[in-house]
Amino acid sequence: LSTLGAERPGALSALSAAACALSASRGAARPAFEGSVAAELERLGMEGASFIVDLRSPPSDRAVGLGGRPCGPDGFESPEFRFSANPGMPAGPIQSVPSGGELSRLSLAVKLAQGGPGGATTVFDEIDSGVGGTVAHLLADSLARAAGGRQFVVITHLAQVAARAGRHISVVKDVSGGLASTRVSVLEGGERAVEVARMLGGGEAALAHAKALLGGTGS
Repeated sequence: LSTLGAERPGALSALSAAACALSASRGAARPAFEGSVAAELERLGMEGASFIVDLRSPPSDRAVGLGGRPCGPDGFESPEFRFSANPGMPAGPIQSVPSGGELSRLSLAVKLAQGGPGGATTVFDEIDSGVGGTVAHLLADSLARAAGGRQFVVITHLAQVAARAGRHISVVKDVSGGLASTRVSVLEGGERAVEVARMLGGGEAALAHAKALLGGTGS
């Protein structure tokens, strides 16, 4: 206890310095990050949506006092993302405000706004959940634009999104002889058009639509 007591002032001093540096970084980065997310949301068809990074004091039961300020595991602030999809409506916590489709687009907007190194690979597992129609095209456009300098792996059931991929991989589960197996294959040319048509519901009209989505070539 005596050893720990002697080390405590130095530990608190180091914690205070780190928390102050983190607060400064957050304050400097917050306006640009909020603006980038809002811009991405507008590109995704959510004009007028608001996104706020709320920096609140950490809860007292998870904080220690440093110079009269509570400091928690995340520093002097406890960050919370707040969001509103509609102009004039107050932003609320993202865990309770957005619908499924709105949350999908918000998640994508945050990821795109974060940027990151060109060598990073990002996996989106059904980021298009709850999305359809024109919004699906906007989401596909944003993914294609952002993937220009990075690798995205997108798991999707939307033909609009699949059609914009640089490479289309089909994953199919088969059950034979009571055993389940998964088959993975890269689709090329006409195979890809047929798969996109299947995602659209099948039939000649769907195949024509699939070829249009793929640029009229079916590949």
